[in-house]
Amino acid sequence: MIILYLKILEVCSLIEQFEYGTGGGDTVNLGVVLKAARKRKGLSQEALAERLYLPRSTISKLENDRQVIDVPTFIQWAKHTNAQDIMIATLIGIDPNTIIQGLEIIARIFGG
Repeated sequence: MIILYLKILEVCSLIEQFEYGTGGGDTVNLGVVLKAARKRKGLSQEALAERLYLPRSTISKLENDRQVIDVPTFIQWAKHTNAQDIMIATLIGIDPNTIIQGLEIIARIFGG
């Protein structure tokens, strides 16, 4: 458990170096990943905002890449959306769409 926690902290430290972009090149819009994680969990922006103690407008700004997410919020977002897998994959350079599609296929197969 401690090793996993340390790995999560190590990966989350990459957030500060993560390149936010609007498409093209090797950039990934983190907002798209955040939104997909929220929707996969079935949460509205309002519900997630309450869980994170943030205004709904901040959730919208983060999902639309108009505000940069900080590390503590990123960790809590992943926790409350059960999306640690997608978040970490995104930070280490794995295409989040590939992860999301794979998880959707698995959910359909196993009825989850």
